[in-house]
Amino acid sequence: MNNIGGKANSMVELRNAGIKVPPYLAIGSDLQATFIRENNLLGVIESAINKGDNAYLAAIKSLQVRCVMPEEAKKLWQNIQSEFPQGGSAGIVRSSAACEDGAELSFAGMFESLPFNLKDSKTFFKALISVWLSPFKPHVISYLTLSKQNQLISSLTSSMGLLIQPMMNAMSAGVGFATNPLTGEAKLAVKAVRGNGEALNTFGICQSEYQERDSQLELVNLELQKVMLMRTNEAKLSSGHVMVDAGQSWVTTGYYQPHLHKVRVPKALYTEPCLSQSHRTQLYEQFHNMLEFYGDRSFEFEWLVDNNELFVVQARPITALQDGQSAQTQNGELIPIVHGDFSGEVVEWRAGLTREQVKNKIIVTYQMNYDLIAVLDDVAGIITQIGDSHAHAAIICRELGVSVYKYAQCNKLINGQTLSIKGGSWDVAA
Repeated sequence: MNNIGGKANSMVELRNAGIKVPPYLAIGSDLQATFIRENNLLGVIESAINKGDNAYLAAIKSLQVRCVMPEEAKKLWQNIQSEFPQGGSAGIVRSSAACEDGAELSFAGMFESLPFNLKDSKTFFKALISVWLSPFKPHVISYLTLSKQNQLISSLTSSMGLLIQPMMNAMSAGVGFATNPLTGEAKLAVKAVRGNGEALNTFGICQSEYQERDSQLELVNLELQKVMLMRTNEAKLSSGHVMVDAGQSWVTTGYYQPHLHKVRVPKALYTEPCLSQSHRTQLYEQFHNMLEFYGDRSFEFEWLVDNNELFVVQARPITALQDGQSAQTQNGELIPIVHGDFSGEVVEWRAGLTREQVKNKIIVTYQMNYDLIAVLDDVAGIITQIGDSHAHAAIICRELGVSVYKYAQCNKLINGQTLSIKGGSWDVAA
């Protein structure tokens, strides 16, 4: 079972421990190796990496000339048709690399996880290819280099297992930290969002926060969330499409991924926490089951609520804990995402900036993206307009020791300005 990867291994362990998890098929990394071999991609990928080129794009370009889907993958499609719930519209192919979700390296959100149409094999094979090739994107190579784990690069062509699941209809989702990663406090900290968890993990949106107190989860923060990501039966809907569910009207405002749309949250739910008391009780019970299984508080987990049932969809070690500093700042303007002092000259981030252009400078950005990874060991620190400690990019910054603060008025910071942040408070010079 080792070649199914970290994420799939975790699902097997959780299910065997009696934790409620969604249905899944775990697929070994030998299928990725077969795909790469049958399409003669090994030389293409290795050559691009050695030259410092984008190996992912090089592989895609090669596949445009010739693409062979292994017979095992075709049989897998037939297996999915018989194994997955009848009447479902979408599934999802999730990465499960051998190096993913480890005690030192999380690869948080770096590899692809893509939906597919359960009635269309072409969308399934396209998702397979994207996940198999996602380890060769530049930010993954940069992450391994900065983490001093270059030896893992050569293993990427035969290490990507898969976790294939029906796409759940998440009306709320989130992450739970058995130990608060910002303070080191041994209490469960939960971040939650309406709809699909991608809004929380990638966009840094957080609708409500909960803290373990007196053997239950207590609401400690609530923010307005006007737009959520919702699973839809149709692969692509036009803006303004109206759906009715649970007595509420849900209006699409945009397309995000196949079967996943941006949807307007009804006003009646603006001030309602996305987790009911029943959901909090279920979550806390599942957390305690995991605590008993793992034996300590060194883990974090992702969860979702579908049809009022709470499922654990992922569990992994916490790769970077900070000390017991308070999460509150002195002046209330700066919100710590990754604690730490820094000073330097401000530079507004844009794709294409070189290491020399950002060396010892403070990057100011609207949102942290993976294209920042290539320069993280050169920057003094990061100030972002949106994001939070639970976001994938924040986890990577904690692992690499890069301090990050959130500031709602980043547009007030000007290129060339000098500032210093110490103990959560700052001095700004013109």
